[in-house]
Amino acid sequence: MSELNLKLDKDRECDDICSSLTGIPVRAQDSTGKWVSADISQLDEESLDKWLYASEGRPEAVVRLLINSMYVRQEKVVQVKEVSTDG
Repeated sequence: MSELNLKLDKDRECDDICSSLTGIPVRAQDSTGKWVSADISQLDEESLDKWLYASEGRPEAVVRLLINSMYVRQEKVVQVKEVSTDG
């Protein structure tokens, strides 16, 4: 696969919490040009489009991954609430 030269959205550059929002990592350049590990949620619009359509089937796979991830997180929250109300 050729180099995509992905860029972060300057307004989305942030700490470690932001760099794992979706759990889908990418290598991209920050606003200073430094290559960093980031989350796809931090990419600028053009870079996200490039990344999504760089391989056939990727958009569908990403949507499925994010939906499944939402359900897993929701189940964990419910489990934590159940544990905390028992005591």
